[in-house]
Amino acid sequence: MKRQLGWGMGLTCLVLWLAAGVALWRLEAESIWHDEAWSIRAIRAPFETPDDNTPPSTT
Repeated sequence: MKRQLGWGMGLTCLVLWLAAGVALWRLEAESIWHDEAWSIRAIRAPFETPDDNTPPSTT
């Protein structure tokens, strides 16, 4: 019983360390949000950008 608890605690610590490493990796890099990425794609290839699928306005 005690040995199983040790494995579970070790695995939990490993997962937490990996999650922290992934979260902190390239933290200083500039992020691009979805709308910004869409604008960049539209500027680079305006005729290859899929149409916006929002429904038409009713007003």
